[in-house]
Amino acid sequence: MTGSAPVATIAGRGPVLAIQSFVAAGRVGHRAGSFALERLGHEVVQIPTTLLSGHAATPGVTGHRLAATDVASLLDGVAAAGLLTNISALLTGYLGSPETAVAVADFLARLPAETLFLCDPVLGDTDSGLYLPEAVGRLYRERLLKRADIAVPNAFELGWLTGRALQTPGAMVSAARSLGPATVYVTSVAQGLPADRLGILAVTPSTAALVTTPRLPVDPKGAGDLCAALLLAAHLQGASAADAALRAAAVLQAIIARNKTGALDLVAGQALLTAQVAALPAPRIERLEGAPMRGL
Repeated sequence: MTGSAPVATIAGRGPVLAIQSFVAAGRVGHRAGSFALERLGHEVVQIPTTLLSGHAATPGVTGHRLAATDVASLLDGVAAAGLLTNISALLTGYLGSPETAVAVADFLARLPAETLFLCDPVLGDTDSGLYLPEAVGRLYRERLLKRADIAVPNAFELGWLTGRALQTPGAMVSAARSLGPATVYVTSVAQGLPADRLGILAVTPSTAALVTTPRLPVDPKGAGDLCAALLLAAHLQGASAADAALRAAAVLQAIIARNKTGALDLVAGQALLTAQVAALPAPRIERLEGAPMRGL
């Protein structure tokens, strides 16, 4: 968790520790990201930050965010069981409150220094603005992102975290390099693209690639959680940032295109998670700086 050098290959080191939301029904948080990681062959130690009947926008949703003390207690139990000594990577998603963000930030010191840390700074989106308190965003900026190796903000979150107005992919490259982590993926990139395209921007200190796919008529909940998991899995297999973005874009496109209900059809479509990129709908490379991609 240096945040200062390109991501290393650490495949086979042990399970992934994932800290994000849990729902009884639907495919968000753990039920998207942890499902995908396990289908891709990674054992996942799952720490929930919510216990909800469904996504927060689900009619009649019940449940609650876990208190920060509950999250910290679960992490204490994981540590007491000796599970941290072999953790290969940490993935954080929806944290929900400043107190939980503090608990997770404090916990980072207990992980082995070589643990790969992917931070998905869940804060809001273009159509909704911030849906978590600004204090959570400040904690991402001041503590979590400074320790992360990989960050996966969406375009809105990158703009909020850097305080920049981002109207083009080029502006996003500059903002991503100022964020802190050595590798930054910007998801849901629409700025500067044709109206029928959507992209994932992959940025390192020396390379930048924008991978785009056709914009589909559905925007399923949990797509960001799935994307972060796919990117992490690609890194654990030794992929470059550009290749990881290419694979994640292709898999997301194939899974989202399976249905028109707005839900991720992960069970019926799980074979797509392990498919070769050549067998999936072909993403388009719109922008590339640095070394060419070798493909997966």
